[in-house]
Order: sequence, then C-alpha cells, then structure tokens
Amino acid sequence: RTGGYGVYLVFWYGPNHKLVSPETGRKPKTAAELKSTLESTLSELQRKLIAICVIDVSVEGRRG
Repeated sequence: RTGGYGVYLVFWYGPNHKLVSPETGRKPKTAAELKSTLESTLSELQRKLIAICVIDVSVEGRRG
C-alpha cells in the first residue's frame, strides 16, 4: 500500500557497539558515517523510495 516507499529507522548508540559494515568491514565512528554507509548499499531506485534516518542516542550525541 505504500507504493514501495519506506523509512529505515536506526538508533545509533555510539561506536562501541558491535556493528560492522558488510561493505567495508569497518565499524562506523559516527551516526552520520553509519547513515552514509547504509545509503551506499541502496540501488538508485531504492534511494528514491527509501529514506534512511539514523537517530543519535549516544552519550556523545546528547552533549552536542
């Protein structure tokens, strides 16, 4: 019913959590880097249909 549109919502708890990019094999260091990495895995069509939202709930993110 959404016509293929969607939102991929991710909570960022900080760089100390076990999260490794399947594309690069590296751990993202920031919420912005995680978002960029996730977006890079989408095809052109998927980029038009899927919004990726990374919410920074880390201690560092609450300070800024």
